[in-house]
Amino acid sequence: MSLKYILCIPNSCGFNDVMCKINEAYLFSKKTNRKLIIDTRLSGLADHLSNYLELNDLSANIDLNLNEKSIQYLNTLSCFPNEFTGKINFIYPIFKSYNKYETFSYNFINNKNKGIKNSILDTFKYIIIRIIAAIKRRTIAKDFKFLYKNVNLELLLNRKEDVILFHSMGGGESSIEALKLFKLKKNISKIIISRLLELSVDYDAIHIRNTDISTKYEDFLKSKHDELIGRRVLLCSDDFFVVQSAKEILNESEIFCFNKSYNLNLNKKRSNATHLQWNLSESKIFANNIDIFVDLIGIAKSTNFYYTNVYNSTVIVSGFSKLGENLKNNKQLVNNFLGIL
Repeated sequence: MSLKYILCIPNSCGFNDVMCKINEAYLFSKKTNRKLIIDTRLSGLADHLSNYLELNDLSANIDLNLNEKSIQYLNTLSCFPNEFTGKINFIYPIFKSYNKYETFSYNFINNKNKGIKNSILDTFKYIIIRIIAAIKRRTIAKDFKFLYKNVNLELLLNRKEDVILFHSMGGGESSIEALKLFKLKKNISKIIISRLLELSVDYDAIHIRNTDISTKYEDFLKSKHDELIGRRVLLCSDDFFVVQSAKEILNESEIFCFNKSYNLNLNKKRSNATHLQWNLSESKIFANNIDIFVDLIGIAKSTNFYYTNVYNSTVIVSGFSKLGENLKNNKQLVNNFLGIL
C-alpha cells in the first residue's frame, strides 16, 4: 500500500493556534494511517518549526522539514481539495500576495474596533488596498476558495486522495496535547534557560494581549496593584504601550520584560501583532519567535500567573494565555519540553 499524507499548513495564526491545528492533523494522521507533514511558514511563526523544535519520538510518522523537493513529489500525487492536485506549491504565492494587502486592512479595521479614528489618508489607502486585494484574490486564487476556509477533518476520514491539504486557522486548548510531541532543540533550550535565570525563582507573570484583539488592560493592571506590591513581575505582551502603562500603574512592583522588538505604530499609539511578521527579515522573525518561547516558559515557571480577558465580538481569553496556564499546571511537561530530565 502506498504511503498517504496529510499536509498541515496552519493559516496566519499565533503559536497556540498553530499547536491546535497540528494536534488536529496529528489525530487525523493516526486515524487514517497517514504521514503528517508540518509546514508553519504561513503561520504566525513565519518559519520552519524544525528551526525551534524536534520530535520527542524520532520514529513518529511526522516530518517537520518540508522543502521544495518534497513539494515536487507531493505534486505528483492526488490531492484534496482536488484543485490543488499538482499545484500544492501554489498555496505560497497565493498567501503572500493576498496577505501583503490584507495586513494593512486588518490593522485599519482593528483601529476602528478599538474606537481609534483613522486619518483621511488611511481611509483612502484602505479603500484602494481593499480593491487591490479583491482583484488579487480573484485573479490569483479564484479556484482555491478552500484555502481560506476552516475544515472539519472528521468529515475527511474516508477520502482516498494521496494528500489531504489542511490549511486552516482556529484555536482552543488542545495545543497542550500537541506540545507533548515536541521538545525544544538544544540550542533554543539553552537560550531560554539562560534568559530565565535573570528572573530568579520566585516571580509572578502577567500576559496581556492588546494588538490584534482589544484588552481593557489599564483596569486590569489597577486591579492587581495591591496584590503585586513588592513582587517581581514578568510582563508578557507584544504591545509597547501596555508595557509603559504597567510600569506606571504597578509602580510598587518590579516589572521585568525580556527584550522585544515591538512592531510600533506610533500614530495609533499601539503595536502591531508580533505574529503578523511574514515580511520581516529572517533574523527578526527568529528573534520574535525566541521571545514567544521565552515568555511561554517564563509563564509556566512563574509562582502566580494572571491574564486579561480580550474583547472581540464576545469576551474571550487569549489562546496563548490558556496555553501558558495549562503548561504551568504540568511541570513535568515543561521540563520535557525544555529537554530537562
